[in-house]
Amino acid sequence: MAAAKPFAIIAGVGTGTGSAIARRFARAPYSIVVLARNPENYNGVVQEIQAAGGQAMGISADVTDPGSMQRAFGQAASEHGDSNLAAAVYNVGGVCCPNVVRKASESAVYV
Repeated sequence: MAAAKPFAIIAGVGTGTGSAIARRFARAPYSIVVLARNPENYNGVVQEIQAAGGQAMGISADVTDPGSMQRAFGQAASEHGDSNLAAAVYNVGGVCCPNVVRKASESAVYV
C-alpha cells in the first residue's frame, strides 16, 4: 500500500495570497485543504488545482471560532489522515487568533 500524500491546510483563502499559497503547495505536491467562511472564496482555486491533476478540497470555516476550526481540522484529518498534516498556513488579514489554529491541531507546522 502506497503512503498517503501529505496535505496542507491554508486558512484564509480568497483570490490573492491564500490561493497563491495553495497553488504552490499543490505543485510540491501536497493535497490541499483550503478554509474560508464563504465557499465562493475557495471554489475557484479548488477547481483549478483539481483541473491540473492535484487533490484539493474546500471547507467552510470561521477562523475566529475555535469550534469551527476544530471541525474543519477534524474533517480534513478524516479525509487525509491526521498524521499526514504537513503544514498549516494561517493567512488571515486583520484577525489575530493564531491560538485557534494551534488548538485545532497541535501537530501542525506553522509557516
